[in-house]
Amino acid sequence: MTDLEYQDHAEQALNAVERACDRINDETDADIDNQRTGGMITLTFANRSQIIINLQKPLQEIWMAAKAGGFHY
Repeated sequence: MTDLEYQDHAEQALNAVERACDRINDETDADIDNQRTGGMITLTFANRSQIIINLQKPLQEIWMAAKAGGFHY
């Protein structure tokens, strides 16, 4: 995969996360605060727990960090 292809797919994934959070907030009583800064999204939940999703461009990966640990995709 080229760097440009990675960037396109990764942006689509981050946009999908943002849209899903908005939909969940609109359709349920959940309160997920999603803030995006460049290639990173921080999701903050009502109990103050967080999930951080960020792009690792040199590795062409998307990383997710949560209380349960870190995951690379």
